[in-house]
Amino acid sequence: MFCSKCGTKLDEGMRFCPKCGTPAAAPAAAAASPDPGQTPASAQTPAPAVQPSAEAPAEASKASRRELPVNYRAVNIMEYGSNGWPFVYPDIDENGRIPAQAADHGIGAPVIARAITIKKKPKGAESYQQDLRARDIVLELYVTDARLILVCDKYDKGGTWYGGLAALALTAVERGVASARTKGKTLAGHVRYEWLKQIMYYRKSGILSDEQMRIVYKDRAGTQWQIDLVLDKHVDSSLVANDIMHRAAALRRAMGDDEGTIKPENMDWYTQHAHPSAKIQHVDQKDTYSFVTFPQNYLAPGGEGLNPEWRE
Repeated sequence: MFCSKCGTKLDEGMRFCPKCGTPAAAPAAAAASPDPGQTPASAQTPAPAVQPSAEAPAEASKASRRELPVNYRAVNIMEYGSNGWPFVYPDIDENGRIPAQAADHGIGAPVIARAITIKKKPKGAESYQQDLRARDIVLELYVTDARLILVCDKYDKGGTWYGGLAALALTAVERGVASARTKGKTLAGHVRYEWLKQIMYYRKSGILSDEQMRIVYKDRAGTQWQIDLVLDKHVDSSLVANDIMHRAAALRRAMGDDEGTIKPENMDWYTQHAHPSAKIQHVDQKDTYSFVTFPQNYLAPGGEGLNPEWRE
């Protein structure tokens, strides 16, 4: 059997193409609809797979493929026990945790964030628009060798969210988050290092300021996304940001060696910034972020094979 998109040979039992992430065609005997728990419960979730019919096998087979979302929010409301798509959404176990993948090389202790704001700037727009904002939460940030994982399963007792009682001012995701305070749902997602466009941090400069970090990536619709995190007061945002930069640069350097997907002129940059001694240039100026911009990035979500058409 071969992948219907890129032609890669698939071994028996493989559910997805290891090169481009396209779901393998289901055997004719399979008559069950996909488990709804396999799809992240978010406003951006694409339509589930459709079972092919005998009358129009060609059209039905094409419709059965779950298309990658073009507009991609990295953090969504997800059900416990849901299986993410390869490379795109993370798996969530029955306890609301995200299991480690081989490329993670293990998952260590989390960094704690107390607030998250997600903004987006659609292609052609001049400014960002707010997509989600929540505070007084316990959001766990896991930095692995392959991705940045975000899981928020704990909220303050009063459930304090920006927007207050003005429900009409809340986005669909915010309303979903507010209603997901009972066991069975969590706010979760991941940003793979291939997608990273920029990493920024802002050091605490006074008693009223906070340690902050910003992650920027772009999706296949040309929308640029910005994830802002207010870190716990005991966290050094510069250490976290530099750790992410080192790991991301190391991963991309390895991609160039293994797949030839990194432009040769960028390899020196990744080699240099993967070294622990490399640091994001610090800007010691009030209300100004220190940042690093990657010379090459891939459009989220992208498949595991990193199809060149998703490259920016």
